[in-house]
Amino acid sequence: MSWNRDEARAGTFDGRFLMGVMSTGIYCLPSCPARPARAENVRVFADEAAARAAGLRACKRCRPDLFYRGRSEDAELFGGLLGRVRADLEAFPNAAALAREAGIGASKLTRLVKAETGLAPAAWLKRERLRAAEALLRGTDLSVTDIALRVGFLAQSAFHRQFAALHGQSPAAWRARQRSAA
Repeated sequence: MSWNRDEARAGTFDGRFLMGVMSTGIYCLPSCPARPARAENVRVFADEAAARAAGLRACKRCRPDLFYRGRSEDAELFGGLLGRVRADLEAFPNAAALAREAGIGASKLTRLVKAETGLAPAAWLKRERLRAAEALLRGTDLSVTDIALRVGFLAQSAFHRQFAALHGQSPAAWRARQRSAA
């Protein structure tokens, strides 16, 4: 098969073959942004099974394993991060903590969250906090202060201010209104 590196980098050959780098033990999509390997170390494989049979593992940068399963690395990364955030909002005081948990930089986090939610990371984190607070206000008798702390607000005043900006009323008033409507 004849191909050039520029076309491969553009994704033209993704899904048609895999490149295995024998010196590193990794197989990649032809579009992998990693530094090109020396030609004598590269082997071409028809599919994942052939690359694995040669003792290679999937590249953690271009993620050919996800490509062949029809999943996006970014969607997988965001889904995992979303689950961890919803399980323990207190562990994520800011966007920097999100980036550390995801193992990516601030710029990549911004692109990822923006692509998945349309929001900046801090705005998305705030939305998740308020969503969790609404559920706790509706379904528990915890005090407003306890709820603010449980969903990761460092100050009750910040919680009140952000909740009122979203709902036009205090958390306590919102809770009373929700309960009277039910």
